[in-house]
Amino acid sequence: MKFEKLFIIGICLVLALALFTGCGNGEEDVEENGEAVEANGEDEEKETEEIGGEDAEFYMEAGHVLDTGHPYHKGLVRFGELMNEKSDGQIALEIFPNQQLGGERDMIEGLQMGALDVTLVSTAPLEGFSEDFLVFDLPYIFQDRDTTYEVLDGSIGQGVLDELEGSGLVGLTFMENGFYHISSNEPIVEPEDIEGVTIRSLENQLQLDAYEAVGANPTPMAFPEVFTALQQGTLDATAQTPAVIYSQNFYEVQDYLADTWHFYAPAPLLISEQTFEELPEDLQEVAREAAEEATHYQRQLIIDEEERELEILEEEHGMTINEVDRELWQEKMIEPVYEEYSPDPIDPELIEEIQAAH
Repeated sequence: MKFEKLFIIGICLVLALALFTGCGNGEEDVEENGEAVEANGEDEEKETEEIGGEDAEFYMEAGHVLDTGHPYHKGLVRFGELMNEKSDGQIALEIFPNQQLGGERDMIEGLQMGALDVTLVSTAPLEGFSEDFLVFDLPYIFQDRDTTYEVLDGSIGQGVLDELEGSGLVGLTFMENGFYHISSNEPIVEPEDIEGVTIRSLENQLQLDAYEAVGANPTPMAFPEVFTALQQGTLDATAQTPAVIYSQNFYEVQDYLADTWHFYAPAPLLISEQTFEELPEDLQEVAREAAEEATHYQRQLIIDEEERELEILEEEHGMTINEVDRELWQEKMIEPVYEEYSPDPIDPELIEEIQAAH
C-alpha cells in the first residue's frame, strides 16, 4: 500500500508540475494561513518522519507545507504516535514536510483520490467545499484562546467540518497556526498608526478589506516574496503568527511587533474518506481519539513556543513588542467587514453563534 500511494502521488505531482509550467505561473502553491516554507531563500530539510513499522496493517502517509520545527509537524508526529500506541502497532504514519507532496491544494486532492491519507492545512483551500469556512477569515471572529477552542471543539466547529461530508475528506479536528501579530518598521499601537502603511496581505479579498478598514495600504503578495520586499522597503509591515515571524527571521528586517491578534489561523486536520472507511470501527475511534489528544498537545505547544519566541525576539533580536488596545482595532475592523460579507457569502447566524460564545 505504501509504494502504491507514493507512485500515485508521484504521478499527480508530475501532472501538476506540467500544468504549473505550462501556465507560466512562478508562484508556489502554498495556501494562505499555512505559509512559511522557505526561510528567506535558504534550503529547508526535506526528511520524512515515520512512526511505527512498515509491517503495520494500516500504513498512512501525511503531508504538510511547513518545516519540521513548526508545531504543524510536531502535532502530526504526536498524532502518529498516539494512533500507533492506541492501535497496538496496527497503524503507522509517515510524515512528509516542506511541500514534498505539493501545496495544500495538491494534498487535499490527494486525499480525495485516496493517494494520500492525512494532511494538516489552512482553511483557505476548504472554502470551495463550504462557504462556512470563510467565517474563520473574519477579523476578530476569535478574541481569546479559551473561547476559540470552545467553538472549534464544540458543535459549531464540528458542524463546519461536517460540511466536508461527501467530498472525499473527513475533518477530524482543528489544530492551529495561531493569532496574527503585526511586524513593522515604525511602531504600530493604535489603528491610526497603520494609516497609509503598506502592509502585506494574503491574496484574499476579505483580508484586503479588513486592512483598508483601518486605513492601511494592503498589498497582496505570495509569502516567499515577503522577506525581500520588507528588506527592500517595498513593504512597511506584514502580519503573521510569532512562530512564522521568528522562524522566518523577520526580526532582521523589522524592528517592531504589535500583538493585535486581528486574525486567527485554524488548521483543520483531515483524513482521506477512503482511508477512514477502510479502517474498522474500533480503529476509526482510535484515529478520532488520537486526533483530539494530539490537537490539545499541538495547541499547547503553540502557546508555549509563542511565549519563548516573543521573549527571544525582544531580548536577543531587539524587537520592540507593543501591547495594543484590541477593542479599538475591533471597532475599526469588525463593522465594515462584517457588513460587507454577511449575509452573503457568510451566514450571519454562524457569526452570531460564535460571537455569543465570547
